[in-house]
Amino acid sequence: MSSLPNSSSSRAAEIPAARAPFRDVPIVLEVLLGKGGMPLRQLVKLEPGVVLRLDSAAGADLVVRATGVPMALGEVVIIEDSVAARVTHVLTPSGEVAS
Repeated sequence: MSSLPNSSSSRAAEIPAARAPFRDVPIVLEVLLGKGGMPLRQLVKLEPGVVLRLDSAAGADLVVRATGVPMALGEVVIIEDSVAARVTHVLTPSGEVAS
């Protein structure tokens, strides 16, 4: 995650004092491009070059999940020689795009 700007000091004032101890708790982030399915017999036969069809349309937003909870939408970007996700929308707890 070294490509993210270090904003912990600028955002520290935004975190309520009661939540400050949780600021540095590590969580698992997932970036979901789409989902697909196949029988196990096909999965064990996968080889390099096989294309897996996903349920999302080309150009659709990625879903950024924190510990399984959708938190944001994003898009694929290339940074030097790495693939990354740019957050385009933050989601509310109900899953709607925050304004």
